Amino acid sequence: MGDHSFGNLGGPKQRGIVSYRLSSYEQRVFAGVFKKGFYNVIRRFSANVLYIGPPMIASYMVYSWAKKRNTYLNSKAGHHELSG
Repeated sequence: MGDHSFGNLGGPKQRGIVSYRLSSYEQRVFAGVFKKGFYNVIRRFSANVLYIGPPMIASYMVYSWAKKRNTYLNSKAGHHELSG
């Protein structure tokens, strides 16, 4: 079938493409994680809390109400209320 691996699909040779790569031994993977990362997480969280918080609180309140209502309607008192 040929030598068709991921990087070599058998098409014409590409010309004029330059790619650069940094060795994994030269990278600093966790550069700035403890110095900048923690404060960046706090900044992003505080910027989005007013968009995320109220819908989450409302959803929890609806869920809690529905669970209590379901428990009541499936109890003896709930059946008695619905039947008459």
